[in-house]
Amino acid sequence: MKRKKMKAPARRGPIADSDADLTDEHLISVDQTCEMLGGCSRMHLWRLTNDHAYQALDFPLAITIGKVGRHARKYFRIGDVKRWIAKRAALINEHDRAA
Repeated sequence: MKRKKMKAPARRGPIADSDADLTDEHLISVDQTCEMLGGCSRMHLWRLTNDHAYQALDFPLAITIGKVGRHARKYFRIGDVKRWIAKRAALINEHDRAA
């Protein structure tokens, strides 16, 4: 049985808004995800995905590639992260209008 391979972007740098060649299914690294979230730390990203106190924020789950443990690499689908950011922005705008 063959496994379906998932491709990560070849580049490691930050994601620019002009990267039109990236579809919603492209995978981005933890560092690129932190950059999309305004330069947050890796620890904050870990909390978003693992800490029960942040569970209500419903951040997308990471895709682990490689062996579990020290050598595993985590990636996020760029479309999932973009939708999460848009959802959070809409909630903040709605809260601001109600205040």
